[in-house]
Amino acid sequence: MTKAEFSPAAALAFVKETARPRDPDAVLAALDEFGWAKAWHMSVGDEKGVILDEELRKVDPLMTVVELGTFVGYSAVRIARLLPPGGKVYTIDPEVERTNTVAKEVVAFAGLADKVEFVPGTAAEALPKLSAREELKGKVDCVFIDHHKDYYLSDLQLIEKLGLLRPGALVVADNVV
Repeated sequence: MTKAEFSPAAALAFVKETARPRDPDAVLAALDEFGWAKAWHMSVGDEKGVILDEELRKVDPLMTVVELGTFVGYSAVRIARLLPPGGKVYTIDPEVERTNTVAKEVVAFAGLADKVEFVPGTAAEALPKLSAREELKGKVDCVFIDHHKDYYLSDLQLIEKLGLLRPGALVVADNVV
């Protein structure tokens, strides 16, 4: 079977056709199936996702997560499903089309809209705005970095400079060697 070029809209349609609404694990399974069988897409995926889950479960408490790179909302769903009531993922992406359409629909379909806040802009634009929010300053429990690889280090340094991380916070970066 030849895989097609990835289309966020096609991935969303596949999720809605095959996954149960308000079931984050079913949404993730549908996106994984779409990626394996239909069209490869950039996401942490099922194999590395298990490792991410294991590390996130070690964070106590895990209430506040900043994600750099939203794409279609896969990681936002994966992370948000592990948060307790009141927990929040702040997912940053400069692609307004993604952050305002497909990813929001994927997250809402998974039943997690109350746990994910979409923050448009580059990390350099959005992180200072987040750090100005008193409820976030020094309170971020985890940062998941999975955006433009050339900015991993500078964006992590900005997060540190802005004082967003609490002591002992977890930092996870995808696609690093």
